Amino acid sequence: MAAAAALLVGCRIAVGAGAGPVPEEARRVALVATLERSVVLVIAEGKSVSHARDRLSLEPAESLGTGLVISADGLILTAAHVVEEAQRIRVKVGETELGAARTVFADEEADIALLRLQEPPSALQVATLGDSDGVRKGETVYVIGNPVGLERSLSMGV
Repeated sequence: MAAAAALLVGCRIAVGAGAGPVPEEARRVALVATLERSVVLVIAEGKSVSHARDRLSLEPAESLGTGLVISADGLILTAAHVVEEAQRIRVKVGETELGAARTVFADEEADIALLRLQEPPSALQVATLGDSDGVRKGETVYVIGNPVGLERSLSMGV
């Protein structure tokens, strides 16, 4: 971790402290600003089986994942494994609770699910989906999400 921090500090110094973002960094900042209200945290609550002292019991369980708002009427795209067997699903953007949702479609094999907010807010920000047929090998890919509850993270790779 210290090496990574030193590398980041070194990169910032090399660019020039206070010089403002470099073009690639500016594109990332703009991308996050465009999508941050469309990328949501999905909280699926249910029960899981617990084994203790030769007894089975049901314990409260929570699954966290990322979703993407894909329509103004409250459709959210997420992973099926996040919401499978959920008894209650809640959706948040940052600290803002968007409300309860229900699963309207799930394909476990493809690990994809569609949720619908029960009462979508009027100011719901919809993400613009791209066309994966236009992506070429070697292009930079950005992933914005909430992996294991780490809200609003950004990763990139090739």
